[in-house]
Amino acid sequence: MNPAERHAAERSIIEEAIESICPHVLGNPLIPSTPEFKQARFLGLHLGHDPDEVFHALYGGAAGGGKSEALLMAAAQYAWRFPNFKGLILRRTYTELSEPDAIMDRAIQWWYGKQGVHWSGSDKKIFTFPSGARVSFAYLSKPNDEIRYQGASYHLVAIDELTQWKDAKQPDYVGFSRCRRLDEDRSRIPLRYLCASNPGGPGHAWVRDRFIDDKEWPYLPATIDDNPHLDRESYVKSLMHLHPTVRAQLLRGDWTAREQGDYFRAEWFGPLLD
Repeated sequence: MNPAERHAAERSIIEEAIESICPHVLGNPLIPSTPEFKQARFLGLHLGHDPDEVFHALYGGAAGGGKSEALLMAAAQYAWRFPNFKGLILRRTYTELSEPDAIMDRAIQWWYGKQGVHWSGSDKKIFTFPSGARVSFAYLSKPNDEIRYQGASYHLVAIDELTQWKDAKQPDYVGFSRCRRLDEDRSRIPLRYLCASNPGGPGHAWVRDRFIDDKEWPYLPATIDDNPHLDRESYVKSLMHLHPTVRAQLLRGDWTAREQGDYFRAEWFGPLLD
Protein backbone atom coordinates (compact mmCIF):
# COMPACT_ATOMS: atom_id res chain seq x y z
CA MET A 1 0.00 0.00 0.00
CA ASN A 2 1.53 3.30 -1.08
CA PRO A 3 1.34 6.46 1.15
CA ALA A 4 -1.67 7.89 -0.69
CA GLU A 5 -3.63 4.65 -0.34
CA ARG A 6 -2.67 4.37 3.33
CA HIS A 7 -3.79 7.97 3.94
CA ALA A 8 -7.13 7.28 2.20
CA ALA A 9 -7.66 4.13 4.25
CA GLU A 10 -6.89 5.93 7.51
CA ARG A 11 -9.24 8.79 6.58
CA SER A 12 -11.99 6.30 5.80
CA ILE A 13 -11.60 4.71 9.23
CA ILE A 14 -11.77 8.13 10.93
CA GLU A 15 -14.86 9.13 8.95
CA GLU A 16 -16.61 5.88 9.82
CA ALA A 17 -15.82 6.45 13.51
CA ILE A 18 -17.22 10.00 13.40
CA GLU A 19 -20.33 8.81 11.58
CA SER A 20 -20.94 6.16 14.23
CA ILE A 21 -20.75 8.76 17.01
CA CYS A 22 -22.42 11.70 15.27
CA PRO A 23 -24.33 10.60 12.14
CA HIS A 24 -25.09 12.78 9.09
CA VAL A 25 -22.82 15.61 10.19
CA LEU A 26 -19.53 14.94 8.43
CA GLY A 27 -19.64 16.60 5.01
CA ASN A 28 -23.09 18.05 5.66
CA PRO A 29 -23.31 21.26 3.55
CA LEU A 30 -26.08 22.60 5.84
CA ILE A 31 -23.69 22.76 8.80
CA PRO A 32 -21.18 25.49 7.92
CA SER A 33 -18.97 25.06 10.99
CA THR A 34 -17.39 21.89 12.32
CA PRO A 35 -19.13 20.80 15.53
CA GLU A 36 -17.02 21.15 18.65
CA PHE A 37 -16.60 18.07 20.84
CA LYS A 38 -19.64 18.65 23.09
CA GLN A 39 -21.83 19.69 20.17
CA ALA A 40 -20.94 16.43 18.42
CA ARG A 41 -21.75 14.49 21.59
CA PHE A 42 -25.12 16.24 21.81
CA LEU A 43 -25.92 15.36 18.20
CA GLY A 44 -25.28 11.67 18.92
CA LEU A 45 -26.89 11.28 22.35
CA HIS A 46 -29.97 9.65 20.83
CA LEU A 47 -28.04 6.71 19.39
CA GLY A 48 -29.06 3.47 21.04
CA HIS A 49 -32.31 4.96 22.30
CA ASP A 50 -35.58 3.13 21.52
CA PRO A 51 -36.54 4.48 18.06
CA ASP A 52 -40.23 4.28 18.95
CA GLU A 53 -39.85 6.68 21.88
CA VAL A 54 -39.16 10.40 21.88
CA PHE A 55 -35.59 11.12 23.01
CA HIS A 56 -35.34 14.14 25.31
CA ALA A 57 -32.12 15.91 26.38
CA LEU A 58 -30.77 19.26 27.58
CA TYR A 59 -27.58 20.99 26.51
CA GLY A 60 -27.32 23.59 29.24
CA GLY A 61 -25.05 25.69 31.36
CA ALA A 62 -22.86 28.69 30.65
CA ALA A 63 -23.77 31.34 28.10
CA GLY A 64 -21.67 31.37 24.94
CA GLY A 65 -21.07 27.61 24.94
CA GLY A 66 -22.51 26.96 21.48
CA LYS A 67 -25.87 25.58 22.64
CA SER A 68 -28.11 27.35 20.12
CA GLU A 69 -25.77 26.36 17.30
CA ALA A 70 -26.08 22.74 18.43
CA LEU A 71 -29.87 22.95 17.99
CA LEU A 72 -29.43 24.27 14.45
CA MET A 73 -26.99 21.46 13.74
CA ALA A 74 -29.55 18.97 15.03
CA ALA A 75 -32.09 20.35 12.56
CA ALA A 76 -29.62 20.24 9.66
CA GLN A 77 -28.42 16.77 10.64
CA TYR A 78 -31.41 14.94 9.17
CA ALA A 79 -32.66 17.71 6.85
CA TRP A 80 -29.66 17.03 4.64
CA ARG A 81 -30.59 13.60 3.26
CA PHE A 82 -34.12 12.80 4.42
CA PRO A 83 -36.95 14.36 2.33
CA ASN A 84 -39.61 13.59 4.95
CA PHE A 85 -37.79 15.30 7.81
CA LYS A 86 -39.69 18.04 9.62
CA GLY A 87 -38.24 20.10 12.44
CA LEU A 88 -39.63 22.82 14.70
CA ILE A 89 -37.48 25.31 16.63
CA LEU A 90 -39.17 27.31 19.39
CA ARG A 91 -38.48 30.32 21.59
CA ARG A 92 -40.89 31.77 24.12
CA THR A 93 -41.60 35.01 22.21
CA TYR A 94 -41.19 36.22 18.65
CA THR A 95 -38.82 38.97 19.82
CA GLU A 96 -36.52 36.40 21.45
CA LEU A 97 -36.71 34.27 18.31
CA SER A 98 -35.85 37.01 15.82
CA GLU A 99 -33.53 39.46 17.58
CA PRO A 100 -30.01 39.90 16.12
CA ASP A 101 -27.83 36.80 16.55
CA ALA A 102 -30.74 34.85 18.08
CA ILE A 103 -31.38 31.38 16.74
CA MET A 104 -33.57 32.32 13.75
CA ASP A 105 -31.23 35.13 12.72
CA ARG A 106 -28.34 32.68 12.90
CA ALA A 107 -30.25 30.17 10.79
CA ILE A 108 -30.78 32.85 8.14
CA GLN A 109 -27.04 33.52 8.14
CA TRP A 110 -26.36 29.79 7.77
CA TRP A 111 -28.92 28.84 5.14
CA TYR A 112 -30.60 31.76 3.37
CA GLY A 113 -29.71 31.78 -0.33
CA LYS A 114 -27.23 28.93 0.10
CA GLN A 115 -27.17 25.29 -0.95
CA GLY A 116 -30.51 25.69 -2.75
CA VAL A 117 -32.38 26.41 0.51
CA HIS A 118 -35.69 28.29 0.23
CA TRP A 119 -36.79 30.63 3.06
CA SER A 120 -40.41 31.67 3.55
CA GLY A 121 -40.07 34.43 6.12
CA SER A 122 -43.24 36.48 5.69
CA ASP A 123 -46.00 34.63 7.55
CA LYS A 124 -44.74 31.14 8.33
CA LYS A 125 -41.03 31.06 9.11
CA ILE A 126 -40.01 27.92 7.22
CA PHE A 127 -36.78 26.77 5.60
CA THR A 128 -37.22 24.21 2.81
CA PHE A 129 -34.07 22.27 1.93
CA PRO A 130 -33.06 20.69 -1.40
CA SER A 131 -33.96 17.26 -0.02
CA GLY A 132 -37.54 18.47 0.56
CA ALA A 133 -37.08 18.56 4.35
CA ARG A 134 -38.50 21.52 6.27
CA VAL A 135 -37.55 23.35 9.46
CA SER A 136 -40.02 25.82 10.98
CA PHE A 137 -39.45 28.57 13.56
CA ALA A 138 -42.18 29.60 15.99
CA TYR A 139 -42.88 30.69 19.57
CA LEU A 140 -45.11 29.90 22.56
CA SER A 141 -45.88 33.12 24.40
CA LYS A 142 -49.56 33.06 25.36
CA PRO A 143 -51.67 30.58 27.36
CA ASN A 144 -52.85 27.71 25.15
CA ASP A 145 -50.50 28.65 22.29
CA GLU A 146 -49.42 25.03 22.27
CA ILE A 147 -52.89 24.00 21.04
CA ARG A 148 -52.05 25.57 17.69
CA TYR A 149 -49.88 22.53 17.03
CA GLN A 150 -52.66 19.95 17.35
CA GLY A 151 -52.46 17.74 14.29
CA ALA A 152 -48.89 18.73 13.48
CA SER A 153 -46.02 16.26 13.50
CA TYR A 154 -42.26 16.72 13.67
CA HIS A 155 -39.22 14.50 13.92
CA LEU A 156 -37.42 17.18 15.92
CA VAL A 157 -38.77 19.72 18.39
CA ALA A 158 -35.91 21.97 19.54
CA ILE A 159 -36.46 24.53 22.28
CA ASP A 160 -33.97 27.31 22.86
CA GLU A 161 -33.76 28.74 26.43
CA LEU A 162 -36.07 26.21 28.07
CA THR A 163 -36.00 27.99 31.44
CA GLN A 164 -37.98 30.91 29.98
CA TRP A 165 -41.16 28.84 30.45
CA LYS A 166 -42.32 28.93 34.08
CA ASP A 167 -43.52 25.31 33.88
CA ALA A 168 -43.25 22.33 31.56
CA LYS A 169 -46.83 22.39 30.21
CA GLN A 170 -46.31 24.17 26.88
CA PRO A 171 -42.87 22.86 25.85
CA ASP A 172 -43.73 19.31 26.89
CA TYR A 173 -47.02 19.32 24.99
CA VAL A 174 -45.27 20.18 21.75
CA GLY A 175 -42.10 18.20 22.47
CA PHE A 176 -43.70 14.92 23.51
CA SER A 177 -47.06 14.89 21.70
CA ARG A 178 -46.02 16.38 18.33
CA CYS A 179 -42.92 14.23 17.81
CA ARG A 180 -44.13 11.42 15.56
CA ARG A 181 -43.40 10.00 12.13
CA LEU A 182 -44.57 7.83 9.28
CA ASP A 183 -43.81 4.11 9.45
CA GLU A 184 -41.49 4.44 6.46
CA ASP A 185 -39.20 6.71 8.49
CA ARG A 186 -38.91 4.28 11.42
CA SER A 187 -35.33 3.74 12.57
CA ARG A 188 -34.05 6.15 9.90
CA ILE A 189 -35.10 9.47 11.45
CA PRO A 190 -35.08 9.64 15.27
CA LEU A 191 -37.78 11.37 17.29
CA ARG A 192 -36.04 14.04 19.37
CA TYR A 193 -37.15 16.72 21.81
CA LEU A 194 -33.92 18.66 22.33
CA CYS A 195 -33.46 21.72 24.51
CA ALA A 196 -30.80 24.29 25.30
CA SER A 197 -30.76 26.72 28.20
CA ASN A 198 -28.78 28.75 30.67
CA PRO A 199 -29.61 28.42 34.37
CA GLY A 200 -31.94 31.10 35.74
CA GLY A 201 -35.25 32.38 34.44
CA PRO A 202 -38.84 31.59 35.46
CA GLY A 203 -38.46 27.87 34.82
CA HIS A 204 -35.10 27.36 36.53
CA ALA A 205 -36.53 25.10 39.26
CA TRP A 206 -38.41 22.59 37.13
CA VAL A 207 -35.63 22.34 34.53
CA ARG A 208 -33.07 21.78 37.29
CA ASP A 209 -35.29 19.14 38.91
CA ARG A 210 -35.71 17.23 35.66
CA PHE A 211 -32.17 17.24 34.31
CA ILE A 212 -29.82 18.02 37.20
CA ASP A 213 -31.35 16.71 40.43
CA ASP A 214 -33.53 13.81 39.28
CA LYS A 215 -31.40 13.04 36.20
CA GLU A 216 -34.59 11.93 34.49
CA TRP A 217 -33.15 12.69 31.04
CA PRO A 218 -29.61 13.24 29.70
CA TYR A 219 -27.93 16.54 30.48
CA LEU A 220 -24.79 17.81 28.74
CA PRO A 221 -23.10 20.72 30.57
CA ALA A 222 -21.79 23.64 28.53
CA THR A 223 -18.92 25.97 29.44
CA ILE A 224 -17.64 29.08 27.70
CA ASP A 225 -14.43 27.16 26.98
CA ASP A 226 -16.42 24.87 24.66
CA ASN A 227 -16.69 27.65 22.06
CA PRO A 228 -13.30 28.60 20.55
CA HIS A 229 -14.96 31.27 18.40
CA LEU A 230 -15.99 33.31 21.45
CA ASP A 231 -13.92 36.31 22.54
CA ARG A 232 -13.63 34.82 26.00
CA GLU A 233 -11.62 37.59 27.66
CA SER A 234 -13.98 40.45 26.77
CA TYR A 235 -17.05 38.32 27.49
CA VAL A 236 -15.84 37.40 30.98
CA LYS A 237 -15.08 41.07 31.70
CA SER A 238 -18.62 41.96 30.69
CA LEU A 239 -20.16 39.27 32.88
CA MET A 240 -18.19 40.48 35.90
CA HIS A 241 -20.52 43.51 36.08
CA LEU A 242 -23.57 41.31 36.74
CA HIS A 243 -25.06 40.32 40.08
CA PRO A 244 -23.02 37.39 41.52
CA THR A 245 -25.94 34.99 41.16
CA VAL A 246 -26.53 35.79 37.50
CA ARG A 247 -22.78 35.83 36.86
CA ALA A 248 -22.44 32.32 38.32
CA GLN A 249 -25.31 31.07 36.15
CA LEU A 250 -24.01 32.54 32.90
CA LEU A 251 -20.26 32.25 33.44
CA ARG A 252 -20.05 28.86 35.16
CA GLY A 253 -23.43 27.39 34.22
CA ASP A 254 -24.12 26.97 37.94
CA TRP A 255 -27.59 25.46 38.53
CA THR A 256 -27.21 25.79 42.31
CA ALA A 257 -26.90 29.59 42.15
CA ARG A 258 -30.20 31.08 43.25
CA GLU A 259 -31.95 34.29 42.37
CA GLN A 260 -32.21 37.12 44.89
CA GLY A 261 -35.15 36.55 47.20
CA ASP A 262 -34.56 32.81 47.51
CA TYR A 263 -32.25 33.20 50.48
CA PHE A 264 -31.22 35.62 53.23
CA ARG A 265 -28.44 37.98 52.23
CA ALA A 266 -25.70 38.87 54.70
CA GLU A 267 -25.80 42.61 53.99
CA TRP A 268 -29.35 42.76 55.35
CA PHE A 269 -28.16 42.01 58.88
CA GLY A 270 -24.97 44.05 59.22
CA PRO A 271 -23.59 44.02 62.81
CA LEU A 272 -26.30 41.59 63.94
CA LEU A 273 -24.23 38.79 62.45
CA ASP A 274 -21.44 39.56 64.90
